[in-house]
Amino acid sequence: MTEEEIIQTLIDYLNQHLSGTRGYIGHSPYKSDIFELFADAYRKGYLDVSSNPRLTADGLRQVLSARWSAPDDDQGQRLMEGVLQMWREWQYAWDHHGN
Repeated sequence: MTEEEIIQTLIDYLNQHLSGTRGYIGHSPYKSDIFELFADAYRKGYLDVSSNPRLTADGLRQVLSARWSAPDDDQGQRLMEGVLQMWREWQYAWDHHGN
């Protein structure tokens, strides 16, 4: 997948979760679907400094804030923060312990 495809797929997953067509982000298959996006981004170097947009958790926060129309209540924000926290943890693990 390209960076744009990863971003759009993640936005689709977030919207599906909020609409009730996907379950809790910490459960399979939802979590594993998001992990597959992370793994693809990591392997293709989309988290590297030279990547634009850079798909680190902080980079994704900027992209999602600009492009994802989350609901005005706290639910969308909590969902995004939960996904970004997992993304950070996976990056830390792969950076420090290999993939």
